[in-house]
Amino acid sequence: MDYNKTMYNFMRDYHVKENLHAVTRGKVHLSFDKLDSEVRRVAGGLWKLGVRQGDVVMSALPNIEQGVSLLYATTLIGAIFAPVHPLLSEREFVKEVKLQNPKVLAISDINFNRFAKHKEGAKLVYCPYMLHTFFGLPLAKHFEEYKGDGNIPALHMHSGGTSGVPKTVVLSHYGANALVDNLLTSIPYDFDKKDSMLVTLPMFHGFGLIVGVHASLCTDMTAVLIPRFSGKIALDAIRKNGVTTVIAIPRMLTKFLETKGFEGPAVSTLANVFVGGDTLTKKLALDFNERMERAGATAVAQQGYGLTEIGSVCVLSPKDGEVGSIGKTINNVVPLIIDDDDNILPDGEKGELVLESNQTMLGYIGSDEEAFVIIDGVKYLRTGDIFSKEGNDLTFYGRKKRLIKISGMNVFPSEIERVARELDFVGTCAVFEKIVNGKTQIKLVIEGTLTEKQREEVRKYIGKNLSHWHIPGIVTTVEKMPYTAIGKIDYVKLQNID
Repeated sequence: MDYNKTMYNFMRDYHVKENLHAVTRGKVHLSFDKLDSEVRRVAGGLWKLGVRQGDVVMSALPNIEQGVSLLYATTLIGAIFAPVHPLLSEREFVKEVKLQNPKVLAISDINFNRFAKHKEGAKLVYCPYMLHTFFGLPLAKHFEEYKGDGNIPALHMHSGGTSGVPKTVVLSHYGANALVDNLLTSIPYDFDKKDSMLVTLPMFHGFGLIVGVHASLCTDMTAVLIPRFSGKIALDAIRKNGVTTVIAIPRMLTKFLETKGFEGPAVSTLANVFVGGDTLTKKLALDFNERMERAGATAVAQQGYGLTEIGSVCVLSPKDGEVGSIGKTINNVVPLIIDDDDNILPDGEKGELVLESNQTMLGYIGSDEEAFVIIDGVKYLRTGDIFSKEGNDLTFYGRKKRLIKISGMNVFPSEIERVARELDFVGTCAVFEKIVNGKTQIKLVIEGTLTEKQREEVRKYIGKNLSHWHIPGIVTTVEKMPYTAIGKIDYVKLQNID
């Protein structure tokens, strides 16, 4: 495949487009021909507003069809599409505007009153949630399509950074297109017009934008947009559109299982459910798989791993793989495990996962963070995550920045969390380091309530199944876990809760 195309032209050329619906949301249906007309109209409007190659178009929209058109129109003219969370605080939004200096800012009625006054020098385009239009975008046909090297910036996406410090990732057309091809050629399933993708993850999330939107449209699927996730809304969309494919985070699977009616014929069309963004517990995977089997669906919860710095997904478990396994790297992603001195470790040993791939980011905005390492003359991306591997089979142990050192021993919080969840009365939990009187202790926080007897049982069970270094000195509870905007446990907030 030729990845040196704009994301839009790559999408149009990747697969024959026969589907009547490219993008669907509620009563709005865009065929590929209608999408093409709208993308070109929007590109003309952006050009009239002065947008040129390298300029930033910032989108603070929920998952609505205008966002898809803006994505492709922006990149079609060589400009940079920068999606941000539509519900940022005003302070966070102002910070983003100052950092990215957008030429055009797209907002909707859910944030207009808070964001419009902070547009700085940007031209404002208003995209109503309930009305398919673009207020403030001139009607103009002329624009100059970008046809150069694909290794120019196409997307600005947010990331926790490979060292845990929030960054803005710069992704190229080439990298986004390569990810699509790498992923689709790694999955033994023929995606075409019979399929539809439930786009539940937000477009400011790499998994939601590049896999949910870009990859699905490359394959002639219908992208079924969900602006605001709830189990009921998603179930209605699955039933109405005969959805076959879902990308989700683990919390979404939990919400699905809790939703009345998420069973039987209503979900029998599901064939593929890909889960990323956080750790999928074995119990949740088994419960979801059992529900699918009872419904007559062929889907199972397939866990994956990825990071924004590599576009999103780069590891995926096969459909017939072991439940809870994180799987193998997809095509054209080469993994190595290295120690703290950047030496390659043999199979079976734990260390930092580094990756070489054609889908890797160009770099960060305004940051000199050392995200790469050169090994034997090859440039690898540091993930900041601890893994071991056997061949290309990977086992995840947790974030390197969450690694706890006790008496010189490495303690991985994810191992403690995994073992604790094996107890029937332990569900969602989180482990982190707590300094008490100058000494390191392990703090285990469990959602819900526990008796003192149960707390002690947790300690004993962890000590029985792991080393004594893993036993939490503190076991406490919270009524409800705090979560980040994309549904991961917010460890920063959690550490401030007594």
